[in-house]
Parts: sequence; C-alpha cells; structure tokens
Amino acid sequence: MFRLLVALCVLVPIAGWASPNRVAVLPIEGASVSLSERLTLTDQVRRTGLTFLVPSARYRILTRENLETMLPPGKSMADCVGECALQTAQLMNVDYVVTGQIVQVEGEYRLNIGLYATTTATPLASITAGGVTVGAVEVDLSQRLRAVFLAIVDHVGGSKSKRRSVGEIITVQFRSDPEGATVTVDGRTLCVTPCKEDLEVGRYRVSMAKVGYVSREVNEQILGARTVALQLDKDEGGMHIRSIPRKMDIFINGKHAGETPQRFSRSPKLYRVRVGREECALPHIQNVSVARGRVIDVDFKPSVHPAGLKVELMDESKNHVRATIYSDGEPLGETFEHIGLPLCTTRITLRADGHKQEVELKLSREKITTMRVRWDGPPVFSGRP
Repeated sequence: MFRLLVALCVLVPIAGWASPNRVAVLPIEGASVSLSERLTLTDQVRRTGLTFLVPSARYRILTRENLETMLPPGKSMADCVGECALQTAQLMNVDYVVTGQIVQVEGEYRLNIGLYATTTATPLASITAGGVTVGAVEVDLSQRLRAVFLAIVDHVGGSKSKRRSVGEIITVQFRSDPEGATVTVDGRTLCVTPCKEDLEVGRYRVSMAKVGYVSREVNEQILGARTVALQLDKDEGGMHIRSIPRKMDIFINGKHAGETPQRFSRSPKLYRVRVGREECALPHIQNVSVARGRVIDVDFKPSVHPAGLKVELMDESKNHVRATIYSDGEPLGETFEHIGLPLCTTRITLRADGHKQEVELKLSREKITTMRVRWDGPPVFSGRP
C-alpha cells in the first residue's frame, strides 16, 4: 500500500555545524484506523514540527520530492515503514526520524510516537496519546507533541540546561493595542486582552482577533514568564465618491449614506454603490472594491431629470429687479430668463448689488416653473421692461 512520507529539514546555525540536520516524519502505521485517518495524524505531527522548527530563519523545509531523490537505489518511500524505518532513515542520510503506530485496545485508541537519532539509533523521546475516537486522539496528541520536537532542539543545540523543563507551567501575559482582542493559542480560545493564562513550556501559535481590526498570528517560544503584546491595525480601506452634478444621493448596499462628494471608511470587500435617487435622476450604479489601507476615487455620472425655471423678481413697488441666480455656488442665469436645472434642485440664491436672497423650489419634470418672488433687498432696477 502506498504510504506518505513527510519530512522536515532543520538547518541549525552555521557556526559550529557542518551540515543541516534532517528530520523525517514517517507515516503513522496501524490497521485499526483508515488510511485517511492515519494521514491526518501524520499531518498533525508534521504541522507541530513546522511550528517548532520553522519560524526562525535558521531553518528550512525539504519537500517530498527532495526526499525521494535522497532514497538509495532500489528503495521507495513505501520502504520507510515497519522495523526497517530506522535503517531506511540511515540510508537516506536523515539525522532524526519520528515514527508512530496506532492500535485499538478494549475500545480505546492508543497512538505511540517515537523519536530516534538515526546515526546512533538512540531513542530521544516517546509519547502516548489516547482517546475513544481518532478525533479525541488528535486532541490529546496536540498537548503532548511539543516534547518530541523540543527533544530535537535539545539534542542539536544542547539547550536543555538553558530552558525550563517540558511540562513546567509558566504564566503568560497577553496584551493588545487596542484592548479587547480574543486570544487563541494553538487553535484554543483562552481569554480577552488584557489577560493572563498558565501554559506549559514550549512553542505556541498565538493569534489575537478583534472585530474591525486585522487579526495577527505569531509563533512564540515560551521558556519563562513573559508578555505577548501585539499591535492590531484597523481592517479598513476607503472610497471617495464623486459625481457630476454634485449633491447627488449616495446609496451603499441599498442604504442611504449622504450626498456627493463624500469620503467613506469601510471594511475591505465589494460594495454596490448607487448614486442618484430615481425620482431625481437615472442612477449610476457601480461595484466598488475596497482594499485594505487604500482610498480610491470613484466617479459617477447619473443622468439627471431636467426641469426649467423662470424667476420674476419684483420689489415692494412691483418694479422688476435684475439679479443673478445661483445654485450650489454656481451661476445659472438671471431673473426673467428661462434657465435649465436638475429636477430635484430645492434651493436657489438670488444675488444683486451685494445682497442675496434664498428661495425654496419645487420643480416639475420637463416643465418650466414660473415663480414670482418679492425682493427683500434694495432696488436694483426700477421700472418694467
């Protein structure tokens, strides 16, 4: 039967060592569980090895293809099982080999993991994980595997005297900026920052997450009391919505969000933006993708419904007054002229001889609305044209 060989290559500091130390994780054996379950357990061992041995730049990983080329003539990866595992690892010039076998005894599964130094055939570590289901074995295994890979670190660098012993409990402080982040360690949710928890000596995958912020994950080696502190960045980008004409209604994912032009901060994702209200214009709709850390300009050109206006401006003596008509600060024309403007214009300003007067509007689509307005400023033009 085809078996999967997963291997890790550990490169120790160059000073004092002539070549990297290679670690092979052989496929777990055992007829009491399916091949897929054995491969899942093997991958769990491999991932724990990656957590312990790879985060530093001093290490590297060999691919499966690299290992196939290391096998001696006449050998295949399927030979790296059973009693010949240690001999095969020696032939492959592998320095450390991790083996495993799972059995079922009286309705309970037992997984035995062993670590050997291949050059001397010396056993360095041995653990047993158990459970009534394979899933329970995985959970138990996750709590015990650190001892195997710490034994490799100790054997390579002789660091055991410099760290605390495996199994010793250490109090770790967790802090984040901003506070209120959920702390997860090796996939288990522990607490909300600021907080502290007791952990065994070892290397852990620590992540912190808070709604509205980018989650962060780090690999931390816990050898003594310490604080793990992470800075969380806001999970947002931005869009600057502009339109011609201005002062058009903005709808983001169907909700009214103001008028153009306007800048918005949003979480990175795709938004459906509509500019223009149906009763005022034929809306312009775009899908806008917001990227983290960027503000993008998005231009819209809704087709506004037209309307016409004629303002007849007179003073209290019913003399005609010439004034310039403005909307949103832009000149449109003069009183007693027919001017065109968007249907949903609700206010104009009349200016003459340093005086201004605001006028409320209610226009009709594709019609000219005539308004007679009493001028409340000084006379500008007397008499009737």
